[in-house]
Amino acid sequence: MICTVRSFALLTLLCAAAVIAAACADGPAADTRFRTDAPGSSSDDTDGPAGPSPSTPATLSLPARLRLLGGEEYRATVRDLLRLEASSALDHVHLAGGFDTGADGQLQEALFVALFDEAERLAERAVATTLPEDFSCIGSSVDVACVRAVLRTLAPRAARRPVDDDRIEELVAFFAAHRAVVDDDRAALAGVVARLLVSPEFLYRSEVGVVEGDRRRLGPYEQADLLGYALTGVAPDVGLIAVAAAADGGLTEATLRREARRLLATPAGQARVAAFVRQWMRVTALDDMVRRPEDFPKLASAEQGRALKDGFDAFVTAVAYSDRGTLAALLQSPFALVNRHTAPLVGAAVDGDALVRVDLPAAERRGLLTQPGLLASHGASGDVDKDRPVLRGLLVKTQLLCESVGPPSGVNTAAAADAAAAIPGFAAMTTREQYEAMMEQSPACSACHAQFMPLGFAFGRYDALGRHRTEQRGRPIDPALDDVPLLGSLRDIPDGLALTDLLADDPAVAACFARQAAAFVTGLGSGPPAVALGRHVADARSGPAWVLATLEDAVVQAALAPRVLDSDETIDDDDNEDDDDNEDDDDNEDDDVLPALLLSSGTELRPDESRTAHDGSFTFVYQRDGNLVLYERGVARWASRTDGQRAYLTAMQGDGNLVVYARSGAPIFHTGTDGNPGAALYVHATGVLELRAVDGSVLTTLAPNLGAP
Repeated sequence: MICTVRSFALLTLLCAAAVIAAACADGPAADTRFRTDAPGSSSDDTDGPAGPSPSTPATLSLPARLRLLGGEEYRATVRDLLRLEASSALDHVHLAGGFDTGADGQLQEALFVALFDEAERLAERAVATTLPEDFSCIGSSVDVACVRAVLRTLAPRAARRPVDDDRIEELVAFFAAHRAVVDDDRAALAGVVARLLVSPEFLYRSEVGVVEGDRRRLGPYEQADLLGYALTGVAPDVGLIAVAAAADGGLTEATLRREARRLLATPAGQARVAAFVRQWMRVTALDDMVRRPEDFPKLASAEQGRALKDGFDAFVTAVAYSDRGTLAALLQSPFALVNRHTAPLVGAAVDGDALVRVDLPAAERRGLLTQPGLLASHGASGDVDKDRPVLRGLLVKTQLLCESVGPPSGVNTAAAADAAAAIPGFAAMTTREQYEAMMEQSPACSACHAQFMPLGFAFGRYDALGRHRTEQRGRPIDPALDDVPLLGSLRDIPDGLALTDLLADDPAVAACFARQAAAFVTGLGSGPPAVALGRHVADARSGPAWVLATLEDAVVQAALAPRVLDSDETIDDDDNEDDDDNEDDDDNEDDDVLPALLLSSGTELRPDESRTAHDGSFTFVYQRDGNLVLYERGVARWASRTDGQRAYLTAMQGDGNLVVYARSGAPIFHTGTDGNPGAALYVHATGVLELRAVDGSVLTTLAPNLGAP
């Protein structure tokens, strides 16, 4: 390709927001007839998992935005469009709330270059292989009429919406101009295809909406995009696009529900549900076991790692798509799907590589929390005898109860390790005994770990591969919990199975599940819009929480919710928050003093998650190597210098302290600003980071420590 293609693509992407927003604003007005009595499918008026839920409340709104396709979405979309496999090196992802559907991904220069190079490679392969299979006019020579025919099919599919004649003719003219330079018909056609693959319409999902009075609502093609990617991980299929094309304004609730159920019933929908549960349960280590089994010495073979992941997914599918597909059934179903590589982990005997359903001993395990894949993901990577009560306890606390926790600042982990080494008989103790002995040595550690670690002790009878045991190092394992605070009261819990039963029956867990589904669908993590949507989804249905129905409700209500720009009011605007926002309008110098917000109070970043200042100039990234880094337009300016640690969490805690935690749960960096509830992190145009109290006073500053940009 020649530089004119690259230059045009870059200019186009720089204007992506304006191009797509303008196109959406010119579209038809969305349908305002939010009907709760639409007939829909025959199950619309029944009480089971497909029963109706109330329409989106007037006070619920979501931000208008463009969503950059993540690496998995990009590869799936290319596969669907061209029947080609994109490079696995394109693994860019923006995590939000632990989900890879983050809505705030940034197209940095390095990523753009990689996407452009990949577009060139894919376009050349498509012209040489798959496109001639679909268009017989592509031979050794390609004329303008052939190019026009290709574009009338390919351009709308790439844009996932209709493309007008002017756009087609613009691309045809580009082909003619490009052919005059390269003097090769196929190369010129490849240039046009590459241009489609780097167009903003292809790389971004629009959720800008169309103007409707003082609000915005998603148009039908935006709604189709949301359903397609949320429920299948790929662009909307032909059927969904046809439904959008036939819509008079936005899609109605009945239509959205019908299409959501259809998509969930497809193989892609089943795989997407399993992916959602994997990310919700933080078992991404299963993916690592498949890709890099050598990093997990505890595995008997690479095939065992693959079987752990496949068995986990198969269990989720078997439960969610059964007539007992409730959240409670997911947590309590007493079976697993195993093959010869994983059957010994659950005490079964199975021949062959195919997954086989086996019933589990009732006294030993049942449900999602005792699946070997989950327990292995939350166990030590090397020492199979070592369970991880910290990780398992945090899993229950954060993912099933939606309660955020973080260790206090100022804990000396080296001193704690030295103290542990001095405890008589420490090496011969069970994992629980070791942790309890260490907590006795450090009241500061104990105060934090008491919030969640006992919940992990309840699963101490499962080793790092999920095998059930009653002894560790020759000593009996005690999984019982006494007076543990859980679900609003102090409880005595005999073991992990009893804990599972308590969780399965409690409405707070169902509400948390709805919140997780909302975070997954919207890509908004634990932010207020996703929390509000999750609350509505949880409140909308009576009776048990059905897995598929919860996802359906989340995506349908997200598709119906009004959209607001950053300058507009956001959620629950009944209290006239804008009056408070306008108090500073008369004092413009505050805009110069107060830098851009990066992390608000209570914000958490998991590995590979990031936050970007409103003008896009600064991005705060918690890298997988454990380092917290501030980038200015792609150039590193400041770092916590905690690389080399196993990344777990960065938190702008509610107490005012910015803390970086290793995977062990130990703080490896902190600002020492606790005692200032509501404090937040800001960045100046100079790259200086400031922690400010709620009254605007500066608590501490972090100057650039990696050089000038």
